[in-house]
Amino acid sequence: MHEELSRNKSVHDNFALHGLSFPRERLASILGQYGFHFTDLDRKIESFSGGQISKLLFAILGQKPSNFLVLDEPTNHLDYEARE
Repeated sequence: MHEELSRNKSVHDNFALHGLSFPRERLASILGQYGFHFTDLDRKIESFSGGQISKLLFAILGQKPSNFLVLDEPTNHLDYEARE
């Protein structure tokens, strides 16, 4: 899915390319929930690590209407009976 982002454009531009035109302050607030800073809005995608790019993709997906649930290792903290 990393190819969904235009690597030579900024984070702000990539959100706009996906139809998510937010004011800069709102976008910074959204990205802050994923560990990014206001100054990251103008960074080009190519300057981010693979993990950071994945977080940006989740941030974009999180703003689009959807009907799916993402679970990360949902059974880690369940006892044996609950897992069964």
